[in-house]
Amino acid sequence: MNKYRVELAAPAVSIYEYLSAHSGAKQSTESELLKWLDEIVDDALTFKPFDSGKELGGCLAGVHWISRGTLHIFYEKSPKPRTVVILSIWDGPNSEAHVRQADILCAQMLQSGKFQEMLTHRAAAN
Repeated sequence: MNKYRVELAAPAVSIYEYLSAHSGAKQSTESELLKWLDEIVDDALTFKPFDSGKELGGCLAGVHWISRGTLHIFYEKSPKPRTVVILSIWDGPNSEAHVRQADILCAQMLQSGKFQEMLTHRAAAN
């Protein structure tokens, strides 16, 4: 079976590096989050990333998210063949935080310039 390659965008790199640096203790929160992240990447994103995650709607269509426990991963299809880009890795509670997830992703996309690119592309398509 052909696997998808998984790449990390800058916001995801910083969180991954933080989790890696602080995951030394066997029972630490960071160790558990890093384990969940690795499992999600290995089990879901490399094989069937668009069957596993939930797609956001509206102008964020094409951006998917998947979670395990309190860990939430936002990702999209890369222009590169069979490649997925993790846009953001977020750790937060499963209750009211779900409402804020799209806001967090939008803020990161605005800061990276990606949001404007998506709006321009979608306006041209209509």
